[in-house]
Amino acid sequence: MMISPESYIESVKNKSYDDLLKERDSLIKEILNFEKDEYQTDFEYVSCPSPDVIYQVNLQYLGKLCELISDVYNRDIKINSSKKTDSSNLLDHIDKLHSTEAGIQRIKTNLELDTEDVVTWCKQKIQQKNAIISSKGKNWYILVGGCKITVNITKYTIITAHKEK
Repeated sequence: MMISPESYIESVKNKSYDDLLKERDSLIKEILNFEKDEYQTDFEYVSCPSPDVIYQVNLQYLGKLCELISDVYNRDIKINSSKKTDSSNLLDHIDKLHSTEAGIQRIKTNLELDTEDVVTWCKQKIQQKNAIISSKGKNWYILVGGCKITVNITKYTIITAHKEK
């Protein structure tokens, strides 16, 4: 027996975001299997509901499920990812801080540093009590000791640093 798209959503609405994605993938797999088989089959199905009806209902389920996934993403995932911009997150994950060779050279040049370990130098600066950490878009900006250090929020990459103007 098939249920309405609304009843279907009611049955999955309390699942986690990851479980909803698995549910979506399962529906898509069923839909793709029907589409693949539909064009290769030469005989009539004698089942109730017919594969054609199941296909159409699965498409309706998928539409409603995608709306639910969007709602759950905006409610749970997006809100949690916005917490990544909290300055304490940078300090809690200071050990993840790193840079590229180009970034290290850029920082050395911009700040006229005479140190081989630029990443450690930046970590020490960021951990100072007087460091002001803010975020905008995809980066943290740390003002400390006359310089401004830029760090990517998601990858903890030290992008650059400049003397404060």
